[in-house]
Amino acid sequence: MNEMASVVEAMADEKPEFEPLELLKRLEAQAQQPAPAILPDKLAWRDIRQEPALFQARGGELYEPHLSDLASAIGREGRLDPVEVIQIGPQAVLIEGHHRMEAYRRAKVIEGIPVVYFKGTVEDAVAESGRANSRAKLPMPLRERNDYAWKLVKMGRHSIKETAIAANISERQVANMRKVAKALGDAAFGYDRWMPALQASKGIAPLTWEPDEIEARKEAQAQEYAERLSKTFYTKLMNNPEIAARALALHFGDKLGEVFRELEGYVGVTEDEEESDF
Repeated sequence: MNEMASVVEAMADEKPEFEPLELLKRLEAQAQQPAPAILPDKLAWRDIRQEPALFQARGGELYEPHLSDLASAIGREGRLDPVEVIQIGPQAVLIEGHHRMEAYRRAKVIEGIPVVYFKGTVEDAVAESGRANSRAKLPMPLRERNDYAWKLVKMGRHSIKETAIAANISERQVANMRKVAKALGDAAFGYDRWMPALQASKGIAPLTWEPDEIEARKEAQAQEYAERLSKTFYTKLMNNPEIAARALALHFGDKLGEVFRELEGYVGVTEDEEESDF
């Protein structure tokens, strides 16, 4: 284990009030309890425990247009794709599928929710929640992926590569987060979001608008446009990527290159790691 990993782990051990890490430890202790011999492939809503502070990669925010689409699908089909859970002792805990669980709740579907079980440790399940959200139909914005990676860095349980894969960002970015965590020391735990932590590490005084306030405004504007696209085209663009690409090329013209560079951040790029992993 290198010096950076030791520093991060020491920071985590010294900060019992860091909620995600404390929750992880409690669940690891619960995992020592016996689990049912047979795990059912359907569960009641109340029997699926939700711990968004640890397993909600999107920071607890649910996207209303996506919930609306899921509610329509429940109306048509009765059930959605299985949610992913981990069996921790006697209890099933949700890893991925928070939107589906909320859609079921709103539709008053309280029994027979399809589940699949994650086979691995609780620590592995934390990373899986990020990977699963990266594969989901509703992509995580870069800001949310950075914030999720920042949470994993502060927990000090995952390697650079594991964190990069879980959050779908570059390993170089994760390495930079570790350097910021080291520079901030204990103060790192006071920053839930990556951008304010980065600003603080550089000694940059807050602007009239905090960086995440600016990001929130951009995100709200983007969501408004996304809702308009959804209402106008529903799934036509999603189901016809070639036509969608041609339409965007025609619409943006010589600005298409700039749009493409912005989109790269939402796809995720793997770069060579600049420092050792653990």
